[in-house]
Amino acid sequence: MNMRLFAGITALMLLLSSMGARAEIAVDGNWRSEPGVPLEQWEGSRLEAATLATAIALSATSAGKKAASRRPELDLGFRLYIEGTKYYVKPALFMAKDRPDEVCTPASFTRAPTYQCEEGQRYKVSCHLMFFNAQLENIGVYRFRPQEGYETYCNAVLAMGVADKERNELFVTFQYFPIDRPAARAANEVGKGWTRMTSLLRLTLADGRISVAEDGACIPNPNALETIPDARVALKRCRGTEATKQRK
Repeated sequence: MNMRLFAGITALMLLLSSMGARAEIAVDGNWRSEPGVPLEQWEGSRLEAATLATAIALSATSAGKKAASRRPELDLGFRLYIEGTKYYVKPALFMAKDRPDEVCTPASFTRAPTYQCEEGQRYKVSCHLMFFNAQLENIGVYRFRPQEGYETYCNAVLAMGVADKERNELFVTFQYFPIDRPAARAANEVGKGWTRMTSLLRLTLADGRISVAEDGACIPNPNALETIPDARVALKRCRGTEATKQRK
């Protein structure tokens, strides 16, 4: 074949391929050291600081008398790529304000019912996903709400991974427990009654903001999917069944 013709056909195929490419999502949690850069200026450190500042502003416990010991807890964050553009997502655990002026001072277990605020309401920590753009400006917050018949305390975001890259979907595994139960009295009781659940979340980017919707059609809330591989199997089975029904 004429080499010019071959080159021309190859270029055309690449162009058509790029024109037909679909939007995709990807996550990267491989944080690297940055030689010669002060620790506080590392990418991961700056994400940590931005997440903490945003979470404190949304937390009901950040203004209480014991705020220093009840500041938001942060889990491992990720670089998030949507349509080739870099963003960030980082989990944060805190009691969110249900009204703008809400304050909660967690009461001592010896002087009040378990998980009680001194102001009167229940002390309930939620797991959140905090989204940031490349400039580390907050552009979205998602609050995980397990649809249980009891009030819960979310104590970990265990894993995060792509569910369907062409649908901008993520799997996220959360861990929580009911607050209306006796506190652990011995080391071997810690962890008993904790529930793990994997959610299917679809991300939408519009006007520089990221919004999140939970898709419960195949992955209901609540569920007993304790790992992302378990959720992948369930989603594949469900969507395979849907596709088969549509072809009939």
